[in-house]
Amino acid sequence: MTPQTLLVPEAVVYSVGRLGLSIILGLCLLVLFFVVWTAPHLTPFFPLAIISGIGFLYLLRNPLLHLSLVIASFALVADFDEGIDVGEVLFGLFYASYLGIWLFRRVFLQREKLLESTIDFLMVAILVLVTVHVFVGWLWGAAITSALREWQSWTMLAFYFPVKDACRRYPHGTKAMLIVIVAAALFVAVRNVIELKSLVSAAGEVWQITKKGRVIANEIILVTGGLVALAAVTHFRRLRWIMLASGLLVTFLLGLILTQSRSYWLSFAFGALAMVMLSDRAGRSRIAVITSVAVGGGLTLVLLLFGDLATLLFAGLLDRVLSLAGGATDMSLVNRMLEISAAWQWIRHNPILGYGLGTEFSFFDLTISGTRTWAFIHNGYVGLLYKFGIPGAILIMTFWIGSIVRGVRSVRRNGLDSWNMKGCLVSVGVLASLLVSGMTANPFFLSDTLLVFGVFGGVCAGASSASEKSESHDPPLSP
Repeated sequence: MTPQTLLVPEAVVYSVGRLGLSIILGLCLLVLFFVVWTAPHLTPFFPLAIISGIGFLYLLRNPLLHLSLVIASFALVADFDEGIDVGEVLFGLFYASYLGIWLFRRVFLQREKLLESTIDFLMVAILVLVTVHVFVGWLWGAAITSALREWQSWTMLAFYFPVKDACRRYPHGTKAMLIVIVAAALFVAVRNVIELKSLVSAAGEVWQITKKGRVIANEIILVTGGLVALAAVTHFRRLRWIMLASGLLVTFLLGLILTQSRSYWLSFAFGALAMVMLSDRAGRSRIAVITSVAVGGGLTLVLLLFGDLATLLFAGLLDRVLSLAGGATDMSLVNRMLEISAAWQWIRHNPILGYGLGTEFSFFDLTISGTRTWAFIHNGYVGLLYKFGIPGAILIMTFWIGSIVRGVRSVRRNGLDSWNMKGCLVSVGVLASLLVSGMTANPFFLSDTLLVFGVFGGVCAGASSASEKSESHDPPLSP
């Protein structure tokens, strides 16, 4: 739909929107002139601000590029450093303004139907549920700042709608979303390796390498990047693309191995298994062979990057692997059980409403040999019950499982010949992988896991919808 074909009331809304945007840009220019007039030392930044404004206008005219840039830029601030820095504030403004502009354009200007399926209604219900539980947490004594910080992470789920729209509206929408995830994962992998090399080089004792030689950051982004690369390497036919995808897979698995996060190792394996089950016999064989080669290539890269120190890193990796067999004696796993037990006592007293966002509880933490009080629960399923009660947990799990089922049905019905169905295949792998990591690494607390949840839920819904529309020979939506 174009502005010329709008009905009169809609044309008025469109004109008002353009006028409002022009007024806002004009005010921004006036503010810039005022700042330069009152603070001449900021004059060198004035051209940069003008260029940024022009770039912003260009993004408004290219919605798919705008969405891709917003998602990719998350990797720049997803480092989990203490406190809030300028970059995180700028990203917050960037993604919040994008969501607002997208919603205004689609709902008010183009008058498109936002909710088309049960999954869509479930997502809206989840966002409403989370917002209401900010106040529930406040009633239970949570600090409003803590509740709002959790709510801000949950707002990443809202990317479900623009991602779904992009995958069904644009011919290359699904491909663009997968490429964006790969770009973000590549940035995270390189950043983690550089940080780990710096940490290992600065270590003064052997135990600091074998026990602390790991960088725990954005593992889920590495998992998703690895699953996208795995899907690409098993479905590309040209050798140069296979080699490129294989190199990316090795890089992501190296980054994932060096995190020493056991739950995400199992998470990747489970996601890859889900993709194997949906692939044909040839695809299954390629996945098995290429994954084995990629793991071997990743370990070889560790030798090349860390030299003599690689032996100590391998010792730490082996210790983490062997600890999987000793769950009853592993301090980390035992500590998680103590945490779950303490949270469960609270859940039994309030199983329906839950305690809302930001509400803290206490338990004896073996890692610090004392009482820890916080709002985080490592087990995501127990965390849902604690914060949202049984009805809220059922609502979120219904959306989760429903998205996986829809993706599986789409792949089985349409095969893997199109990018849309490859997107569904990866989405099933990613959402299934979260079922495993959710047991020990809460996917409903950190912004990176919630962003991945929203993006791949949207890819699954949008790619499935696009495939269904192409089968019915409906004309494509206009940008």
